[in-house]
Amino acid sequence: MKTVPFDEWPIRLKELLPNASVNFVENERSGIGAIVVLHARRRQLITHRDVQKSRSESEGRETASSSSARKDSKPEPRSLQSPAAGFVARDPAVRAIVRQVETAAARKMPILIRGETGTGKEQLARHAHMASGRTGAFIPVNCAALPESLIESELFGYAEGAFTGARRGGAIGLVREADGGTLFLDEIGDMPVALQAVLLRLLDDWTVRPVGGVRSKVDVFLISATNARLDKAIAEGRFRSDLLYRLNTLEVTLPRLRDRNDFDAIVRHLLNTIDPTCEITPTDIAHLAARPWPGNVRELRNVLARFSLAAADGFINEASAENIVHPAGTESGSLHDIHRARILVVYAETAGNVSETARRLGVSRNTIYRALGQKKPE
Repeated sequence: MKTVPFDEWPIRLKELLPNASVNFVENERSGIGAIVVLHARRRQLITHRDVQKSRSESEGRETASSSSARKDSKPEPRSLQSPAAGFVARDPAVRAIVRQVETAAARKMPILIRGETGTGKEQLARHAHMASGRTGAFIPVNCAALPESLIESELFGYAEGAFTGARRGGAIGLVREADGGTLFLDEIGDMPVALQAVLLRLLDDWTVRPVGGVRSKVDVFLISATNARLDKAIAEGRFRSDLLYRLNTLEVTLPRLRDRNDFDAIVRHLLNTIDPTCEITPTDIAHLAARPWPGNVRELRNVLARFSLAAADGFINEASAENIVHPAGTESGSLHDIHRARILVVYAETAGNVSETARRLGVSRNTIYRALGQKKPE
């Protein structure tokens, strides 16, 4: 390895760490000098070991990138390459779902996406639209939010003068807005039975008849989603079985957040979209991962938004971490506020030092002992 002259180190360090402050400090009496590097985001001293690690990681990434390019002739889907695509899919089960959806989208097969609230059904639908290569718009429709009396005219449009209060010139309708693109019917299980018959007709011949108008052909890629049990709705007469068979040429179910193994990647992606300057420690990610997350990714996004607001100087520290899950007004300083899993993580990091664990978390030693299931020594 080529030796770098001492007076060139500040320049080289600035190249390796562009966001850092690099300064040369010299003691005039002794003639001994030192290079001080302060990272702009972490506000911490960066040592020679950090520089070597940064250089090794940079070289490793370049080597891995060129090696991967030689080995893999077929690139991964955009969603699997980078979180910037908007849908993180590091979990193997989610990867498989994404690939299935991409194949179905390329063939314009109707897709039914199941999953709990907040699991990312619309994000997956948007990715399917992108993967389809269709040039038209992505039109999302929340079937549960449309008034039953207006849902048909909203979906299929209406001609001028079709009914009292009709807009001059009529309305094109959401289905025709999606012509050449994708129509995403969210909460499909809440669609009125009468309208289900009209939707079934659309799937039969892909023609639309606006209220008071004439029938016309449309080219629409249909994706629907639900968090309801459609089999139960069919048994209760609230959903048509023949419609289900037309909607679920491909049916996929997104896993709950707590069942995925790419939690770390999801947290970092969401935090980057909320505030790119904000960082999070592995300890805090472990604390978040221990929660049940009934609201899934949507709930996590809201918590991380609070997380970024609580962060000091763009860095989430131990003090600010106490407020991310429980907003102001809730109890603090108890086992309900600081999850036992988080206490155990910090306890392990401090090599079993109860006092240091309590100091980092800002709680009493009694709280730590209770979390450990131990009695405080007399």
